[in-house]
Amino acid sequence: MTTDRTIATTGPEPFVTTAPAPGEPHRRLGERGSLHEHANGAPIVLGTLWHLTDLHVTDPSSPIRAPFLNHLGEPNGPLRTRIGRVGTYRPHEAASAHVLAAMVRQLGSITRAPVFGGAVDLVVASGDLADNAQANEVAAASALLSGREGTLRAPGLADPFEGPGGLDDDPHYWHPEGEPFDEWRTRRGFPQIEGWWSALAAPIPLATHDLPVLFVAGNHDLLLQGTVPASPRLARAAMGGLAPTGVAADLDLAHALADHERTAPDPWRLVVGAPHRCVAPLAERAPLAAITNDYPLPRRIDVGALRLLVLDTTNPWGGWQGSLDAASVRWLVDELDSAHERRLDDEGRWVPAGGSDVAVVLVTHHPIETLVNTTVPEEERPRVGGSSLAALLDHYPNVIAWLAGHTHRHRVRWVRSRLGPYGMLHVTTASLIDWPQQGRIIEVAFDPRAQRLVVATTVVDHAGAVGIPVSTPASITEIAGIARMLAANDPERLGEREPPGRGTPNDRNAIWTLPIPPGLARQLARRGDGWTAFAPATPSMPPAAP
Repeated sequence: MTTDRTIATTGPEPFVTTAPAPGEPHRRLGERGSLHEHANGAPIVLGTLWHLTDLHVTDPSSPIRAPFLNHLGEPNGPLRTRIGRVGTYRPHEAASAHVLAAMVRQLGSITRAPVFGGAVDLVVASGDLADNAQANEVAAASALLSGREGTLRAPGLADPFEGPGGLDDDPHYWHPEGEPFDEWRTRRGFPQIEGWWSALAAPIPLATHDLPVLFVAGNHDLLLQGTVPASPRLARAAMGGLAPTGVAADLDLAHALADHERTAPDPWRLVVGAPHRCVAPLAERAPLAAITNDYPLPRRIDVGALRLLVLDTTNPWGGWQGSLDAASVRWLVDELDSAHERRLDDEGRWVPAGGSDVAVVLVTHHPIETLVNTTVPEEERPRVGGSSLAALLDHYPNVIAWLAGHTHRHRVRWVRSRLGPYGMLHVTTASLIDWPQQGRIIEVAFDPRAQRLVVATTVVDHAGAVGIPVSTPASITEIAGIARMLAANDPERLGEREPPGRGTPNDRNAIWTLPIPPGLARQLARRGDGWTAFAPATPSMPPAAP
């Protein structure tokens, strides 16, 4: 738990290492993020969730990836001013399955939540399980999270390694096992690690646990590189034996990215073709459906005293940002009405909704501020963006929280309704692919004395080793520890005082005390005898916020 120990970067740039650091105790917050002292009380635990997101299990050898575009969007690259950061290559991405394996070990080792002591009810994996919408990536992520016994080979890690940094001599990729002396080693101080590729190609022992897992689709699960729909031509290329290694010198790069269907990369390299790399055309929305049985969305799940409403926010027509289709919004309205005895009208007055009061948690891949991609073909029905959705949710104050990913950063903020003194806690959690590679435990409880909701969030590191010397790794924990250290040396983040993935202290370990409607409070109090009330662990209950 990061309440006991955190992980910091140490040493001079350009290459920093990791080291143990003091723990970060919970901060006590109200809806405005202000600090509060504690009061005594015994909360009723409504539900406990383990939130993982943006796993990005990657097949680095895939012929349908474009890692050669990455350096074009770096600070001095030719596309930086036109499209910003590209992000199609990370030196540690080949260890993404090992990082997930190290996090799953934590799922099995933490049996009680740290603040209220409840057992974890559900693992929520809120999208981007895969990096490139490939069946083998999704299958690996699903198997690693399943909790069953066995072993797994990470996707795309044959020996010898066929991906970037393996047999090639391109100086834009990290070559951990010797020559060439690429820019990652000469300019950025990255280490040489003999046996790195062989260690990654070895079978990964699966960590066991008995927790149910909810899989949610993200843009990287459904779109190539999280952006491009898988046309039949691109789907065939995914299973082929030719992988692009660059683009022609005279190519208009920005135009080529916009018109990828008619732009042929040049040159190529040979790889072993693999049917299990299949990606599906738009209409089938596989491979997620075939592997997890949790797709298509939307769907409703009752967990403890919480009702989770799970929505697909990926725009199937392309683009990395999200939106909702009209059918999902209609479904959401029906579900929200059924979870409210009364709702608020446009003037903030209570009106009948026809349902029974239930505490609702929304689960999506995209947070509300990224629901801006409403582009559709002319013949399609318009999609719904975040501003329209926010206006709708203002009428439904039993929506207490929204869990999402996508941004690869910890962020927790209370957003007040424009129609009354209620609101919801918006929670995003850092990814497992970028620093700091963390998950989060979310505990939701009701304080019957104060008639307030209490939400505790606690950040959890994966089980990767910390502060180890950089040498040939001999275990999953050593591989994951090295991968975390490599992630800390992302050239986009070096020199920043506080890398954005970590967020602020309020975004990590905190206990929020929040107002809820009186109808929901009465319902929770009436049904409280059916749940378990835990005396809170240290720290104790916070008071009601002003």
